[in-house]
Formats: sequence, C-alpha cells, structure tokens
Amino acid sequence: MAQHDYVIANASGASVRADINNMALAISSNNSGSSEPSTKYAYLWWLDSSANVLKLRNSANNAWITMPFSIGANNTVDINGGAIDGTNIGASAASTGAFTTLTATGDVTFDTTTFKLDSTNNRVGIGTTSPTSVLNVKTTKTVALSSAADFLTLGLSIDDSTAFDTAGGGGGIAFRSSRNSSGTQTVFAAIDGAKEATSGDSYTGALRFYTNQNSTGVPLERVRITSAGHVTVGSGANIGTSGSISMNVGNTSASGGIQLFAPNNVAHGINFGDAYSTSAVYAGAIEYNHASNYMRFFTASTEKMRIDSSGNLLVGRTSAEGNTTGLALQMNAANKYCSTLHNNGDSTNRYGIQIMAGTYDNSGTNTHVSFGDGNGDGVGTITSSGGTVTYGAFTAHHEVNVPDSDNPSDDSDAYPYGTLVEIVSVYLTDSNKRQSIRYTVQKSQSANSKKVLGAYASNMRPSPMCPTTGTYANNLHNISILGDGHILCNNSGGNIEVGDGICTSAVEGIGMKATTNPSMIVAIAQEAVTFSGSGTKLVAVQFGVQQFTPWS
Repeated sequence: MAQHDYVIANASGASVRADINNMALAISSNNSGSSEPSTKYAYLWWLDSSANVLKLRNSANNAWITMPFSIGANNTVDINGGAIDGTNIGASAASTGAFTTLTATGDVTFDTTTFKLDSTNNRVGIGTTSPTSVLNVKTTKTVALSSAADFLTLGLSIDDSTAFDTAGGGGGIAFRSSRNSSGTQTVFAAIDGAKEATSGDSYTGALRFYTNQNSTGVPLERVRITSAGHVTVGSGANIGTSGSISMNVGNTSASGGIQLFAPNNVAHGINFGDAYSTSAVYAGAIEYNHASNYMRFFTASTEKMRIDSSGNLLVGRTSAEGNTTGLALQMNAANKYCSTLHNNGDSTNRYGIQIMAGTYDNSGTNTHVSFGDGNGDGVGTITSSGGTVTYGAFTAHHEVNVPDSDNPSDDSDAYPYGTLVEIVSVYLTDSNKRQSIRYTVQKSQSANSKKVLGAYASNMRPSPMCPTTGTYANNLHNISILGDGHILCNNSGGNIEVGDGICTSAVEGIGMKATTNPSMIVAIAQEAVTFSGSGTKLVAVQFGVQQFTPWS
C-alpha cells in the first residue's frame, strides 16, 4: 500500500528515481491506505483499506465519492449503489433494486417470509420460509369473509384488465400438460370467474369450469355456478340459464344425466330435505338398494312407493302379495278410493281401462279381474272364454232413496239385509242422461205386490255417489235386483223348494213362496228352506223381477 503527493522534486538521480518508483506504487495500488492521501487532487483514486471500499475524489476536490462496491478478503464484490446496464441498483437504500435478468445459485430469500426460493426442492414460498409444494402461498385469512376486503386475505388474487362493460371479464386458472412426445403444452382444464352483466358498478359474477375433449385444444364450459347460487352442469347454448332451478343438468347437443356409484351391499340416493336435522333431511327421497336391487321413493319422510328387483311397482307396500305381479297398490284411507283413472276430455273418444290377459285366441278360461275382500279372500272374478265374458259371483243393484223417516243419520243400514222394497217413484239424476234412473222406495206393503223392485243390500254412504245436498242429501242405498243374493222370507206361502218363486208377503218388507197366479216374483229360490214357526229366514235366491207362473 502506498500514497504519493505526485510531485517529483529536484534531487540526485537516485533520489528522483526512488521518488518516481513510489509514485508508480501509489498509482498501482490506487493510493491504498487506512487514511486518505495527504495531498488530494480532483478525480484522485483512493482504496480505503480500513473500509475495503474504492473512493474517487470529486471534481471540486472537496469530498470523496464511494464506488458502489467493496473489496473483501474472500474475493467477493458487494454492490451497494450505482447502475448495471442502466438498471438502478441500491439507488436509495441497500434493500432496493431491479434487474433485467437475475441468476442465482442456491436459495433466495426476500424479507424473511415475503418470498422464499427453495433451490434444494425446487419450490417457491410466498408468506412462508418452508414451502411444501411447487408454489406454496401462506396467508392469514379473515374467516368471517363479511366484506369485500376480507376476500383479499384468501391468499391469491387474480385480476383481469378486461373493460368494465364486458360480460365474461374475470381472472382464471388454466391447467396444462404435455400432449405429445414433443412436450407441446395444452390446456386440459380451466376455471375462471366471469362478470355476468355489462353495466357499470355491477357486482354479479359466476364461477365457470371447463374441460377439453376436442382436437381444437379449446376447453368447453361444463359447470357454472351463477351469481344467484344456481348450478348448471352440462354444455351447450343454454348453459347457465337455470332460472329459479337450483341445479340444472343437461346437454343441448347430446344425451346426459347423473350417475351415482356405491358398493353393491349398501343403499344410496338423493334426499330432498326441509332442514339439516333428523328425518327432515329426507323429507323426500329416492333411494336405490344395491344389495336387494330395489328402488324406493319417500314423501313426508316415509316410504310411499317401491320398484322391486322384478320390476313390480309397489305403492303403499314393500312387497308383492300372493301371485300379484306388475302393480300392487295398498292404501289405508277412510272414505277414499284407492285409485282413480281419469281420461279427461269431454268426448266419447276418451276411453277408460283396457285389460288384456289370457290366451291370444281367448281359448280356455281367462281371468281378467279378480275381486277380494279386505282380508284378501276371493269374492268374485271377471273371466272370458271363446269371446264370452263371464261375471261371477254376480249381483247387480239399483241406487235408491228410502223415506226420510227410515234414512239413518250415519252410514248404518236403513233396513236389515234381504228386506224387500217396492217402488214409490222414479226420477233422473241428470236430465241429460236418459239412463240415470234412480228410485225412491219403501218396504213392500202387501202380498204379491207388483211394485216390488228388489232386496235391500246396504247403505252407500259415505260413497262419493251419495249426494250431500238437495232433496236426497245423504240418502243413497243399494238394492239387489239381478244375480245372486238373499231375501228375508216367512212361511206365509209354505216351505220353500229350490226353483220356487219369491214374492212379497203381507208382512212389511218380508218375502214368501209365491202361490197366487198371477203374481210378481222378485227372485227364484236357490235353496230349500223349512219353517218351524212364524219367524223369518234368509233364503239364497237368484234375482230377476218377472211374472209368476206356477209349476204345473
């Protein structure tokens, strides 16, 4: 290290030579020393060995300019100020600066947790010094998310510079990978946020999801969550137009739908809940049981219908009964029909029920309808054979009104079963329907009455057929007039044999064996009955009003 005043004084040759060598040494060492040179000149170099920095005297020769680097014993250069290729470095403080290109070997850390480049694992951390993935962003989220500013604490904000009055503006994320051996990067899926309206200061936005399935490399929208919270799944022109529907699944250009998977030993389905608690979660539900392969339907949190593994439709029950297949319907509702089939249209070309069963040529006995009581015991059938329809057991009835004095206030019977009644009057229930004949009746009043109609069967209340207003309100009863049945009889005409005609007796509502010719009989006895006194007995008969012809 050497310094010099850069003045060569007159002296002997040896002294001048030594002075010149000292000046050369000072020049070669940049006037290095722990203190500044005693003689200073404008633009003089001084390597300050006490601070390991290089200094330049200013043009006014009144101060030193420290160069933007220092010289260390480890042969490193610390750049503290100045410029590289016109890029300011440390312009105002040691912590600021900018580079056109920066290459670093090893980890890079900015402000402890602001930015961390982990060169060992090739990871980048923002907000963390220990990134756990290729890009790891750590933030402190405002959990409530009750203001717009709170959402900026989520950790990542993607801004879009699209014009404010353009629908569809909004940042997004594209997911790419190589699609071929050349490593060509292709967008296989994407998510973006989209402004819905074009008006200024509009806050409505949607979230859209895309996947790629075509050779153009352009992903198509598959799912959208609108600003109203509606979810649309599918693709096509109507994507996102779900109106008031919370979720819309469809495809305007191909078939689509929803597929649910589950193990083959469990049940799963779709619930329609009133609330997220107890049975209200499945106030309505559709469930498929994989173990037994049946599907059931719930309303009011109770199973109402099931399709079993054989394809039987079961309504109100969980299994088919007896030899039933296809449809089994079971209800328990007072004063209600189990089912109603209505082909509405006010025209004769609106048909009712069609039943197709049996052999193709109607050979043999083909059962079309079977009737059973509430316990399932059979009470009758409708069959066909060779084109002939047969009803059995069969009894036809008339609808009648009884005198008000005889009509009960509830649904109990007006008369004992089998009581004979006779016609009082006839009227039409509908003046536009010629065959809507209805009778007013009373108990038969005399022997051999020509006005006899049939035998009392039952009260029709609370059948919907029974009128609730008008002259005959709550007054409708069944009278057996054709087919099998019974008549209350006494011994006025003697004991009864099979084939005897039954007519009215002198006792009100009671029948007897017909003996008077002529007389009107209401039925033919189907059993022999012997009387032991003046009491009455129910006699099995086959109904049909006709004029009596005595056996010869």
